[in-house]
Amino acid sequence: MCLQEGEGLMKQHHYASRDIEDQIKHLELTWSSLLAASEEKKERLQQAYQVSRKSIHCSHFWLSSHLVVQMEQLVDCVCVSESVHLGNNF
Repeated sequence: MCLQEGEGLMKQHHYASRDIEDQIKHLELTWSSLLAASEEKKERLQQAYQVSRKSIHCSHFWLSSHLVVQMEQLVDCVCVSESVHLGNNF
């Protein structure tokens, strides 16, 4: 909207056409910089998301494998305990 108004004023040969043109150029440049910064931020957020997903996956894998090892150790203990207990009954 602002660009269209400024361009319209310049076409009408407004007395401040040069200033309006400078402001429009500045606005366009600032807008381009904002778009570039937004794209860079988007890429960084996507990278951080991927890293966090990998981290969560690795943590889940470690936790799962750690729990399996603990469960195996617990089963071994129970089996040993029962065999000792059964051995004492005879």
